Amino acid sequence: MLKPHPPLGPLQHTLSNLYALDVPHPVDAFVHPMDPSDPELHRGEVLLVGTDEDELQLALLLAPEVFEALSRPPENDAPEGSMPRFRAWCLALEGVSHFVFLAWAADQRRKVRELELELQADVDKYLVAVMQRCPGRSPSEALRLSAGVRRALFERVAFTDHPGTEKGQRYRLAHRVASRYARALERRFVRVGRFEPLLREVRAFYRADLPNKIDRVVGL
Repeated sequence: MLKPHPPLGPLQHTLSNLYALDVPHPVDAFVHPMDPSDPELHRGEVLLVGTDEDELQLALLLAPEVFEALSRPPENDAPEGSMPRFRAWCLALEGVSHFVFLAWAADQRRKVRELELELQADVDKYLVAVMQRCPGRSPSEALRLSAGVRRALFERVAFTDHPGTEKGQRYRLAHRVASRYARALERRFVRVGRFEPLLREVRAFYRADLPNKIDRVVGL
């Protein structure tokens, strides 16, 4: 009998609240553990996308060690040789981000490029962590926490795909744009405690198309 995986619904709920979205499809109904023989297992997270009579079909696959890490109590992070909880959280949130964005875009009859998915997922990881930690803190403490999250996400990073490959180039570009956007959000909003304007900014960013997203970041 398969062991139930930790629910990812709370991450979906967090993203829906963050961006004021109405996505009625529960992500946990689409989550499956990756087969140990899956050649993509090393990625930790894969979203399968298909269509059937113009209906979008999704399946979110996560490596078993992601579920194991998320199931551990925080004080037990991490036994030797196991995946750290922070990495597992990043992979789970990335998958939920992809799922939510594609489901929302499908309801909007909007096309989505892979670069936009990766960019939005990188932005989502920063924003979820910041909005869970920083509101209600002093400006100096909020800035310290935000900078720590930003460094962990964008400075201490390793890429799975070689820079000469299409995927490698796409992930690196998404990473650079998201890093620049996170730094701008930190400077303009977090360090002065302006979280309501921050929400208005990121909700507009979420709904912009990819060229406008990039233009928005370049203009900050």
